[in-house]
Amino acid sequence: MMKRRSMKGQTAVFEEVMLFGIGVAIFISAFFVFNYYQTTSLDITSRDHMTETLHYISSTILDVSKIDGNVSVNINIPEKINEKYYYTITLDDSGIVLETIPEGIRVFSGLYGIQRGDSGIIIRRNSITSVSRKLMIYKRGNEIGINTINI
Repeated sequence: MMKRRSMKGQTAVFEEVMLFGIGVAIFISAFFVFNYYQTTSLDITSRDHMTETLHYISSTILDVSKIDGNVSVNINIPEKINEKYYYTITLDDSGIVLETIPEGIRVFSGLYGIQRGDSGIIIRRNSITSVSRKLMIYKRGNEIGINTINI
């Protein structure tokens, strides 16, 4: 008679190792899925925050352009977008652009009320960073521009 070898212990160990491997795979998958959604959510909120800041600046520029004579308005702007990105503000003939440093998230707005040829407004090109947290929007005669205010 031949003795049959029992493999009950090896089978149990193999099942436990497989169960552990499946658990690790589920954990890694969940980590990457949540990391992806966090990155996507941060990008969306950064873009929304930049768009709100852009609208605030551009509407103030349009309001200043309607005032007769020389005027300057100081406004507070956020130093960082989502407490993470510094950004630049560029004003030129095509409009106003906000762009993060170094990520390159970019939003644009045309200054349609003052870009018409018959408006008589000259836009002075300038590019500044958000580090100062204050922005001066000025109008001197027919020229409108932006500048930083050092605190």
